[in-house]
This record gives sequence, structure tokens and C-alpha cells, in this order.
Amino acid sequence: MEVLGIVVEPSLLRRWARWLAPERQPFFLTTREAAEFGLAPEPRCEVSPELRDTYELWNVPGDLAVVRLDEQAFHGLPRPVRAELVRAQLRHGRGAVAAVDDWADVLDARGLREQADGQHFVWWSGMVEPLTAGQSAPRTGESRCECRRVAV
Repeated sequence: MEVLGIVVEPSLLRRWARWLAPERQPFFLTTREAAEFGLAPEPRCEVSPELRDTYELWNVPGDLAVVRLDEQAFHGLPRPVRAELVRAQLRHGRGAVAAVDDWADVLDARGLREQADGQHFVWWSGMVEPLTAGQSAPRTGESRCECRRVAV
């Protein structure tokens, strides 16, 4: 498979999926937000360079608390809390919070809209796996250019 003009082996595609949608995802909050949402922060720890880049952690202020949730815990929260949790990620600069409208033609738009605030969603492994198992290259965004390393 080719992505942006680069041959990508299936094993790398699977690793990309795990970086985008690990079992437990970090959610960054102020201490006050965590208390309002009824969530218990965990100590911040070192993350792999891949997760740092996936979640754009260089944009996330270092004084924020982190809560790690799996899909079941996330969906176990009341929808208004999930909506505010996702909005907080956008405010705090966390990456990998996708816009529903950008993916409504590929994924179940209704399910995406029900996940959180109706406009954004969180990637979970069950959503990514079918995309990586297909024959087509994963979507990389309109602003991405093909790799020109061969021409260089």
C-alpha cells in the first residue's frame, strides 16, 4: 500500500493504528475540570515519541492533569461529560480529536455524532481496525503532499 507516495508495510499500518487509538487514551484537564467531571487524574509519565506526536503533546501545557480512559470507561460517562471532555482536549491542544464532518463519508456519522459533542470524536481501536484492514490507503488529510524523496 502507498501513503503519500511512500510504500507502507501492513505491520507499520497496524502500528499507526495503535498509536492513533491505544487501548487507554490520555485526556488532559485542569485539576478543576477533572473534579467537575468526577475523574481521578494520574501522574504524567513518559510516552513514546509516536504517542507524543499523535497527541501533539508539545501543544499541551505541562501543568495539566492527565486522565487515561479506555473506550468502555469513556462511553460509561454521561454524554454531557464526554462532550465537555472532548471540548477540553481541543482547548488544551491535544491532537487526534477528529471532526465528525471530516470522517462522515467513511465512518458511521450518526455513531460519531453520538460519541461526544456531536462535532468531534475520539478514535478507538474498533473504529481504526476496519480502515487499516481495507485495500485503500488511510486518509491523511487534504493539506498533505506526497513525499518527494525520490525526486530529491
